[in-house]
Order: sequence, then structure tokens, then C-alpha cells
Amino acid sequence: FQDVQTDQAESAAKPAPPLGSASKPFFPPTTLGRAGRPEPKPEEEQTCRPRHNPLAPGALVMPRPSSNHQWLHNKAALPVVDVVVDTHLTTHLRPHQRE
Repeated sequence: FQDVQTDQAESAAKPAPPLGSASKPFFPPTTLGRAGRPEPKPEEEQTCRPRHNPLAPGALVMPRPSSNHQWLHNKAALPVVDVVVDTHLTTHLRPHQRE
């Protein structure tokens, strides 16, 4: 019983190990195995477009914001992109959820 108490006293007296990893900056992992900034994509890949096809059967396209709303909240004049709900999700929506 006394041995256990001395072990606990010794472990409480030890200083915490230095945190060497906390002083390093974080670099996200890459597929190439080296850290760094990803290369910018070509201009044609950076165009804004909907994630899902708005012309697909059963596609649910959300209404576009009004011009007044765009003027108030889109000061940088970014392009407005149609919001299209995934067709797999729309098949499971009830009629009142599609409105």
C-alpha cells in the first residue's frame, strides 16, 4: 500500500513533457506526400455552375433571389448560381417539402 502512494507522489512531481508538435504550423496532407499550397485550377474549371443537373427529371431547383436581395447581399457582384437539390433526395421528399 505504501509503494502505491510513493509512485503516485513521484508521478505528480514530474514536469509535463515539452509540447514540440504544438509549436509547428499545421500543413494539410496532400496526395503527393508533400505539404504546401495546392496549385490553382485553370480558369475553365473555376466557373460557377450548379453541382447537380437542373434539367434532370425530378430535379428541384430553388428559386433565385430577387434583384433587391442580390443588390443588398452581393456587393462583390459574384455570379448567382442555381441551387439544385440532389435528385436522389428529391425522390424522397413529400409534396409540401418540395414547395
